Amino acid sequence: ARFHTYLLPSLIVLELVALGILVTGLFLTYQAYKHAQEERLYEVSQLQRWEEALAKHDTYPQAYYNAAVHAARLGDSQKALTYLQKALVLNGNYEPAKELKMMLEE
Repeated sequence: ARFHTYLLPSLIVLELVALGILVTGLFLTYQAYKHAQEERLYEVSQLQRWEEALAKHDTYPQAYYNAAVHAARLGDSQKALTYLQKALVLNGNYEPAKELKMMLEE
């Protein structure tokens, strides 16, 4: 009986430590999720910004490239490739657009 009484405080401490680790892990997971959500909202707002700019001024390859970057970051490779193609029609030597297009086509 003494053996169990002696171990009980140690087991309680271990359980509390394990619970603390679990809570910390959950908090960090929530923080990562929240950060990912904020990044996605930022990318969506930036893509909308560039699409609005393109609706008014559709002759700037840099604007198509910027829209492509944000579309790619959102996982929409098709939309990104469409914007890159438009950028390259306007300026076939636009290196950033060429490089991103090659990366997306891999």
